[in-house]
Amino acid sequence: MKNSIYGVLLISSFALSFGNQLFADDAQPKNVDHGFNGSSSSETFRIQKTDNPEQTSFTLIKDFVFEDTANLVTANKSVFTHSSGNWVFDCANHDFRISRLNSTAEGVCIHSAVDGKSITISKVDDLIIRSSPANYSGKGAIVSNSSLLFTDVSVAIFEENTSLEDGGVISCVKSTKAGASTPRVSFNQIEFLIVAKNGSKKNGGAFCADNLLLTANNSAEFRENSALGSGGAIYGNSVVLTTNHGMTFRGNRAQSKGGAICIAPSGSLSLTANTGDMVFVGNHTVTNGDIVQNSIHLSNNAKCLFLNARAGSSIIFNDPITSEGSVNTPLKINAPNGGTTFHGAIQFLPLDNTSEISRTSRFPQPVSLESGSLRLHPGAIVQARSLEQKPRSLLFLDRGSALTVESGADICNLHMSMENMKIPPVKISGTNPTATVHIGGPIVVHLDDEMFYNQQILAQETEFDLAHITVPSLENIMVSEVPTSPHMTMISHRGYQGNWEISWDQQPQDANHNAMKKMQLLWRPSGYVPFQGGTEEFMTSLVPNSLWSLYLDTRTSQRAIDLEALPLSESGLWASAITGLQEQAGNDRAKGFLHKSLGYFIGGQLQTLDDDIFRVGISQLFGSTEDHAHGKVNNKFFSGSLYFQHTRPLLPIVRFLSGTSTYRPRVLCLIPRSFPITFHALATYSHNRNRMHVSYMDTTTTTSSWNTYGYSAEIGTSLTFSLDNTHTFFHYASPFIKLHWISAYQVQFQEEGIKRRSFSGSRLRSLALPIGLKIHGSAMQSLSYELSAMYSGDIFRDNPNNVTHLLSGGILPWTTIATNLHKHAAIFRGFGNLALTQFADIFSTATIELRRSFYNYNVDLGTKINF
Repeated sequence: MKNSIYGVLLISSFALSFGNQLFADDAQPKNVDHGFNGSSSSETFRIQKTDNPEQTSFTLIKDFVFEDTANLVTANKSVFTHSSGNWVFDCANHDFRISRLNSTAEGVCIHSAVDGKSITISKVDDLIIRSSPANYSGKGAIVSNSSLLFTDVSVAIFEENTSLEDGGVISCVKSTKAGASTPRVSFNQIEFLIVAKNGSKKNGGAFCADNLLLTANNSAEFRENSALGSGGAIYGNSVVLTTNHGMTFRGNRAQSKGGAICIAPSGSLSLTANTGDMVFVGNHTVTNGDIVQNSIHLSNNAKCLFLNARAGSSIIFNDPITSEGSVNTPLKINAPNGGTTFHGAIQFLPLDNTSEISRTSRFPQPVSLESGSLRLHPGAIVQARSLEQKPRSLLFLDRGSALTVESGADICNLHMSMENMKIPPVKISGTNPTATVHIGGPIVVHLDDEMFYNQQILAQETEFDLAHITVPSLENIMVSEVPTSPHMTMISHRGYQGNWEISWDQQPQDANHNAMKKMQLLWRPSGYVPFQGGTEEFMTSLVPNSLWSLYLDTRTSQRAIDLEALPLSESGLWASAITGLQEQAGNDRAKGFLHKSLGYFIGGQLQTLDDDIFRVGISQLFGSTEDHAHGKVNNKFFSGSLYFQHTRPLLPIVRFLSGTSTYRPRVLCLIPRSFPITFHALATYSHNRNRMHVSYMDTTTTTSSWNTYGYSAEIGTSLTFSLDNTHTFFHYASPFIKLHWISAYQVQFQEEGIKRRSFSGSRLRSLALPIGLKIHGSAMQSLSYELSAMYSGDIFRDNPNNVTHLLSGGILPWTTIATNLHKHAAIFRGFGNLALTQFADIFSTATIELRRSFYNYNVDLGTKINF
């Protein structure tokens, strides 16, 4: 909770107690613990002087607010005048606000002509200096030859301050006295910083400093500052800026050079983005009356020491960097600093591509790309004396960008984009007569828009220029260890399918042109996968899914003959009506389908004197399959099955398996002599006749028909245990295990119609291992029933797909995959049989099969005649 907004009590240190007072020119001392408001007071403010030769310390116990000086008699004075020693101002987490002071003094708020000393303002809640002075009526808010340190500030706002000299907010430069030291401006532990709409008649619209060190913990913004000289926001000799949450230079303007920042001759600049981005956007200079985008200017022999960005952060230049002269000190991009590593991005992203000057950045020095990435977006041009790329770094050149070096470039990990082939290729050039360009290592091509592969040009073999490399002499373009195929960021896609290859074409130097080597991408098409909305209408999974329809109908017919636990102790015949409903959800590469079927099963059983059982059965199903789009398949299914079941005592088998050794497992003593084990085998042949009708969006249709065939086999075994008398409903439990195989084949065919297609043959093979438990019982000697639960997992699967070709158009063939069932299934079954007479029964079966994104329901209802 803040205290009274107009009160302040200044508690001086021991050194201050010997005579520090508040003075006006000829007025009596006046304490300012009640603040000062010139708009409501006719009194003259008594300026504060700090002239202790050692140190003066102030500590606030209330907020300090000082505003409106229209009634000042002595309007050429500063609020605080520092004339000797160091000055420490501890705000003790209170506000320090000065607004609307119109004074002609150098530094309306603070003035210091003391060399070699410092002014420290710390522990401020809100540090606000606004319109002091405004409208170019004075010489800045703070003018100091002493070093300035702002530390531990929650919010700092410098807004609408102006100066007839340098620095609308701060001017902190070396004194003109002989032997004077160079002061520094430091912003440390600043949470939020806003520097907006400040101006100067000379250099540095907001800050003009020999040395500026600024670290912002949270967001920082330099906005709409202006200078009639250079440096719309900042002018300095040594400038070091660091952001820990984001820093923006937006809309700053300089009449001369450096729309946002201008570095003095022989000065230096260092930028670091630890967390968040540092962005330069909308800054400009005015050249011959024309507005030219510009973020930073390096004056004669000035240099940029480092550009660093941590992983996940970027330094983004929407406005270019300009420079004068030439220096040997290299610019290091993302070089390690102590134990800190930098893997972020330095990006040049011009927003104004109308003129080359608004997108050309020049560094007057060699550039070393140590780590992270350097990216030139479309239209960006970067010039440097040379470029050296280290192996752990990434150079990303978008189409339309250009990299120009004087002496040479060594590139070892080049990334390029192909999103828009209408934009000219990348340009890499060397200007000196002996300039060299070396390209080595992998070439990575970024192509993330799948619609690129829907261009008709990709239906045939074609070449694209990826980069043009030019130097005065062809032998100075060197390529080593570049693979023949680029690494593509998009591995799988719809549209035209094919392979990319890197090829090289060269042009020797002539009288009018430098030598050039072209890096080209050769496209070799191999197929097509349609898109949704365009060629998506030609894509259907119904054809390969017809094998899954055959698979499901085959399993339905096999369940109708698998009556192992049913009371068929005698020979007989039976018939049943069968219905089924199956639905599989789609995915990003295949549509879902809904399969419905209805039919019958007729079977017979023969029981031998040894209680072996032989069964034979046939089934016919009439069904349809839809893909939730524009296609439908009607099918006629037929199958024939043979079933054999053999039951014998378990004990002889276990004895045989235990061998002839004298050691006999104890389990032999626990198995009754008559305890049975049941084996069964099942073989099925199935056939499906499919007729497909497709209606397109333009009302055209196609029709087709084809056959699918299947062969299935199953072997299994089960044990039957009697339950104790406490189970009145269920009397037996039978664990079982099976091994089920099916192989299905779809023949090739083609459609009839304007948009007819041909489909290659496809195959489905599956080997599954069902494991489960049945519990069954009987009641009233005429009713028997059974419940079973089963897990089935495929231990081998060959999923169907086919090659589809649009016969009526110029589209290359593509591969269509089926909407494949998940390999793991849970199956639940219930059965009931009612004996009407000694010779006639009725029965019903219900089956539920669940897989991921799939369900299957089957219901049978039938009757049986016993002999």
